[in-house]
Amino acid sequence: MPTYFAAGGIDAYELSPTQPRAAGDAAVEIGTSAAAYADAVLIDPATGAGASLKRLWTHVALAPAYGTYDRGRFPITWMTAAGVDAVQAEGNANRGMTFCFRGPDGAWRTAGDFPALNSGALDALIVVDGSEGRIALFWNGGLLLDLKGIDTSGIGNVGRLRFRGASGYDGQTIRDVIAASYGTIGHTVRVRRPTTAGAAADWSGDVAAIGKAALDDTTTIGATDVGQMATYTGPALSATPAGNIVKAVAIGARLRNDDGDAPQNVRALLRVDGKLYRGGYAARIGPGFAGSLTIFDGDPVTGGAWRAIDHANGEFGFEALA
Repeated sequence: MPTYFAAGGIDAYELSPTQPRAAGDAAVEIGTSAAAYADAVLIDPATGAGASLKRLWTHVALAPAYGTYDRGRFPITWMTAAGVDAVQAEGNANRGMTFCFRGPDGAWRTAGDFPALNSGALDALIVVDGSEGRIALFWNGGLLLDLKGIDTSGIGNVGRLRFRGASGYDGQTIRDVIAASYGTIGHTVRVRRPTTAGAAADWSGDVAAIGKAALDDTTTIGATDVGQMATYTGPALSATPAGNIVKAVAIGARLRNDDGDAPQNVRALLRVDGKLYRGGYAARIGPGFAGSLTIFDGDPVTGGAWRAIDHANGEFGFEALA
């Protein structure tokens, strides 16, 4: 049951040219600009390729700027892998939201209207099918909507989540984004930011350049040769609370290669139980900063489910590839 996307902070998002701001550790703030957005692109954890899914759970913690969602676009639009809007929610005159999806004829259909929602966690299940489709919404674990046995074939697939500002919209912060094939209610994301250089230190630049919670693309680290590695450590995550388990560990960064020379790819590194493991796929580096995420869906030592979080508190980083 793979985790297709997991992100705590701004590193793993694709941002609009106007760029949303960081709003404290592990959160993205989007204001009122209609051009501002942050995209979470679904990644297959086995291959690193983009995923287009017919069944998907998503989880996101939301905080509107003024206490309720009002007047403009609600924070989330679910899009196809090709970038077509498929499911969305918009603010309504009652300071609540109206949830819509594409019908089989391509026209928008209303799934439900909801009263004002304050800060909390939204979980959604989208199942694409011609006769057994389903759309279910949960707010702070409570059921808002559950449409079963409907025709959702007009949605096509889900391959991208867009968090977007719109004209007249009050703005919001987003955090703890998870997309998975399993139910996400009650899940969360915890973030370790690099604060100290690790054993591998081939890349130029100081760890202070990349360890800030706020978005800052003016300070960077970099590799000039294939094979160079850089690893870091950060504050250890506290023990997993009783009754909880670790579903996945992800390493994210904003990367760029503006001149097209090698290295043109990177592979994530994670030290577990003292041994350095490489991610299962390489991430392409293109011109302009873009989010990159590698998901360790299972424990690389055992090949099975993750054990306690202390096994993932080792060094993390990247290796430059051709």
